[in-house]
Amino acid sequence: MRTLLVWAATAALVTAGTSAVADPGKGKGHGKADHAQSHPHGMPPGQAKKMWNRGQRLPATYISAPYYVTDYRRYDLPPPPPQYRYVYVEERVYLVDPQTQLIRDVLNVLIR
Repeated sequence: MRTLLVWAATAALVTAGTSAVADPGKGKGHGKADHAQSHPHGMPPGQAKKMWNRGQRLPATYISAPYYVTDYRRYDLPPPPPQYRYVYVEERVYLVDPQTQLIRDVLNVLIR
C-alpha cells in the first residue's frame, strides 16, 4: 500500500512539473509585443500588406520622409501638383495630400 502511495505522489509531481513547462508563452499570438515586431513600423500583420485606393486616407505612418519619392523624374513620373507628394508603400506609389492624407491617385511604378 505504501508503495502505491509513493508511485501516485511521484506521478502527480511529474505531471504538474511538465504542464508548467509545456507552454512558455513565447510562441505566436502571445501578447502585443509579437505584433509590434511582425512589421518594421509596428503595424498589425493585416495592415502590413493593405493596399489603398483613390479617395481613401493613407495612414499617418506613411506620411513621412522615408516613404516620399523625391526623385520622381527618375521613375518617369510627372511633377506632383502643388501640396501633393508621391509616397511609396508596399510596391505602389500613391499621390497623396500630406495635410489631409487623401489619396488622389494610385500608380504602379517599379522602384528599386
